[in-house]
Amino acid sequence: MVPDTCSYPFFQGIAPQTGATCTDYWIGAFRTPPSTGYMTLKGSPIPDNFKFWGAGQPSRLTQACVQMADELGYAMNDDNCGELAGYICQKFI
Repeated sequence: MVPDTCSYPFFQGIAPQTGATCTDYWIGAFRTPPSTGYMTLKGSPIPDNFKFWGAGQPSRLTQACVQMADELGYAMNDDNCGELAGYICQKFI
């Protein structure tokens, strides 16, 4: 799922309803260190003031991947890419 202003609220609403055992979901966003800027898999930059980042995010410590985090109300959270989490796929039609 690529985070943008149109689709994110939809996915944010259905994530808790999936019935999955995972509580966090990887989404299509990342950064390539040493860069501090995040981008979508489509190559669009994600500004730091993007309204779907969770409080205090992005933290940019050692994290380079982005997930929807349960503890942040499914807001965006940067995390270590090796963490186990579910994923959400989006089909573009």
